[in-house]
Amino acid sequence: MFLPIKHIKLIIFLLIGFFYHFDVNGQIQVKVSITSGKPVHFSFNTINKYNNGIELIDWTKARLIVDDTRPATITTGWELWAFTSSSDLECSDGSTILISELEIRVKPQVGFTGTPAPGAEVWIPLNNNIAVGRKILEDTDFTSVQWDVDIDFRIGSGGTLINRNWELYYADIIFVLTTVE
Repeated sequence: MFLPIKHIKLIIFLLIGFFYHFDVNGQIQVKVSITSGKPVHFSFNTINKYNNGIELIDWTKARLIVDDTRPATITTGWELWAFTSSSDLECSDGSTILISELEIRVKPQVGFTGTPAPGAEVWIPLNNNIAVGRKILEDTDFTSVQWDVDIDFRIGSGGTLINRNWELYYADIIFVLTTVE
């Protein structure tokens, strides 16, 4: 009815080995959460907006969480990427605008040590190649990291939308947070 002592010792040994394995190798938690914001839409309802474009400042707020307890020889940091579902902004009448006309700017909170540094953010056009995406934020700190970032959107700066159809254009933007190995 009872297990022999040698079987109990073997089970204990296997359990210790199992838990030791996970303790040594560590775990990874990588997460992007949109904490506030709404769908991005641009309403060109004035000549000024049509000629000069529209900026949506602090439109979306996101929280980035990275906790990688693996050894530093495996992980060297993390990156936030922006991908799109299409190479064009599309509308119902079939008109398109290249997705690169849509630019984003990520503004990390004060104290962020990665790239870009707070106050040194730049506008980044989205990539027309949907498989490639754009790296928009990165850091080498990867243990118990939590950052809040503001995301701005801009389209039509410099008069690039002149002579385009006045329609509602749309595309999906996907944010991907990855560790760098």
